Amino acid sequence: MTAPTAQPVQSRLDRRELELRVVALPDGTDPADLVERTGADALRERVAASVPFVKFHVERILERSDTTSAEGRDRTLRELQPVLKPLPPSALREDLVRHVAGRLELPEARVASLTDGPAPRPVTPAGVAGGRGGPGGALATGTLTNGVESLDQGSRAERTFLALCVALPKAGARTLFEIDPEQLITSGLMRRAARHLAGRTQSPLADLPEGDDELARTVADLVARAGRAGQVTNDQLEHARLVLEQARIDRAIRRAKSEGGTGIAELAREREAVMAARRTVYARLEKAV
Repeated sequence: MTAPTAQPVQSRLDRRELELRVVALPDGTDPADLVERTGADALRERVAASVPFVKFHVERILERSDTTSAEGRDRTLRELQPVLKPLPPSALREDLVRHVAGRLELPEARVASLTDGPAPRPVTPAGVAGGRGGPGGALATGTLTNGVESLDQGSRAERTFLALCVALPKAGARTLFEIDPEQLITSGLMRRAARHLAGRTQSPLADLPEGDDELARTVADLVARAGRAGQVTNDQLEHARLVLEQARIDRAIRRAKSEGGTGIAELAREREAVMAARRTVYARLEKAV
């Protein structure tokens, strides 16, 4: 397996509440490929062995830097500064300071000084907003790619909703807790994904059931779509939920008509309320553009 590499880039994921971790993959392989070839267990094992992105990034900087000369060590410190500064006081920060000090043969206090002062915007790995991972098979947990079945229009709306739940993990967790997937989601595959994601929007790849490669590919696809979504707002998530609510009511109306028309008036009022809510949210979205 080629040693993973990544280049720091600024990402619109900076403001999200996702914990970025790095999973090493065979060179030229994406998670969907891995699941297809070796099963979900292989992906699960690699996710379990993932490391925090900041640790991965620090190691990549050290590996490609000239640490044998004073000038090289100075350049390395300048490159490490925007990586270490955003770190809050923690055991991880202390471990990284000790590690860097040892590799550069510098006093720990000198390296620790890189964490002083206001923190710049953190960096995130190449590939976090797109398809495959970074060069050389590095993958940020939350940057997986496609590999799921084709979906009809209604199921695509359900998929969009679940991807937004991942993109906004706290709001997504609340929303998934409040809805009834059996009523709101028609696709059996998306319903299974919703049940899996409930309580796991912060770490959607965790606890994937053994032997369910289809679900593993689906969750991987949802995480990839969340990464490509750019900066997402609560209004976008709410609008996606309302789209599903309206579709649920439309199904109920059709069913009521086929069964003799009982309750259609009440359902029509409920539909109008949902449509009004959609218009309100949509107006806010347009204003924000």
